[in-house]
Amino acid sequence: MNRRAVRVTTGMAAGLLLCGATTGCSSSGGSSPAKSASAAPSEAASGAPAAAVQSASKKAAELKSLRVEMSGIGPGVPGRMKAELAMNMDPKAMEMNVELADHGEDGRFTLKLVGDAMYMGGNEKISDRLDGKHWLKMPLKGKMKDALGGMGAAHQDPSAQTGLLSGSKDIKKVGEETVNGIPATHYAGSVTLDEMAGAAGKDGSDATKERRRKTVEQLRQQGMQKLDVDLWIAKDNRPVQLRERGQADKGPLDMTMVFKDFDKPVTVEAPAADDTADMGDRPAGGLGEAGKSL
Repeated sequence: MNRRAVRVTTGMAAGLLLCGATTGCSSSGGSSPAKSASAAPSEAASGAPAAAVQSASKKAAELKSLRVEMSGIGPGVPGRMKAELAMNMDPKAMEMNVELADHGEDGRFTLKLVGDAMYMGGNEKISDRLDGKHWLKMPLKGKMKDALGGMGAAHQDPSAQTGLLSGSKDIKKVGEETVNGIPATHYAGSVTLDEMAGAAGKDGSDATKERRRKTVEQLRQQGMQKLDVDLWIAKDNRPVQLRERGQADKGPLDMTMVFKDFDKPVTVEAPAADDTADMGDRPAGGLGEAGKSL
């Protein structure tokens, strides 16, 4: 991996987490018209858009863990990407396997959040710039900690995202569709940053409200003014898919996220210490010779 690749990959790590848990690159996003199916009454089935979104946000806030398939384009991300993500809410931990189109081996890597550190690696070629080691450890402190918000404030939190959509004044029911084999109701709406900020403090625990506020702040920092959001809600009121589109200072956002494997066990382990280069233990150069390019 050359210096430019290390610089791009490292700088992009936070960007992926910030623009991240969202859905795919097209409005279909794995969805297709659903055949009629019987189901117990729910907010989603009732067709009351605002109530359905609020109910989905509350349901998502109860999740202990989940897995996410995401794809699309994002501000500061070099090209189209796709990723598979597993996350545990408490204790907070996450592992995301990323693949960037048209970047070959340099565009395939893994991000991990464990405790107070983010790890990037899992790529054989990265060891060329890490003194033979395969992982880079970046302590979550200062600007990095504020940006990532300990993972929860990043877009990968479905409760924060669906809760913010409830601030929209034009949520509409699009129709009944199927997402990943699950019958769901499709809702869509546009929401401004001011509307998101107004919704951030409504309902939910103090921790949930704080995650929403951090999400709004991160969007402001990216230069976002408005988001167009599509949300698919299953009959049990759980959000099963989310698509966000918007324009940031560093480019467009069009990401789709499919939620699955709710509350199934997720274990994320830190890489072996002897295979990890620790930025926290290094001088300003960070990665030795490679650090000059970061």
